[in-house]
Amino acid sequence: MTDSKKISWTEVEDKICCQAFLEEYVFLKKDTDVEKVLDDIKDYENFIERDRSSIRMRLQNIKALVEELHIQNTARITPLNNAASQTRRILQEELKKMTEGKSR
Repeated sequence: MTDSKKISWTEVEDKICCQAFLEEYVFLKKDTDVEKVLDDIKDYENFIERDRSSIRMRLQNIKALVEELHIQNTARITPLNNAASQTRRILQEELKKMTEGKSR
């Protein structure tokens, strides 16, 4: 039985979350409280339908993926496994783009 209220994550939403996580916690290695990052993400008009707990879980999924790749990060949230394949793919794409941009 599926939850009729469940809204699938769009690629744009995943991309925004991946970019925010990578920028804050991987490349800049900030010690930013996750609540501030949640506020920043929630400000995007794409996230009007998302509640904070849903965005937090997506950031936890991203943390788990980053740790699976043995990438150091400064995020102080508990990793949450079982990330969607779309999130995994977008994270890898964003890592590649951001890494190429930093090496220029």
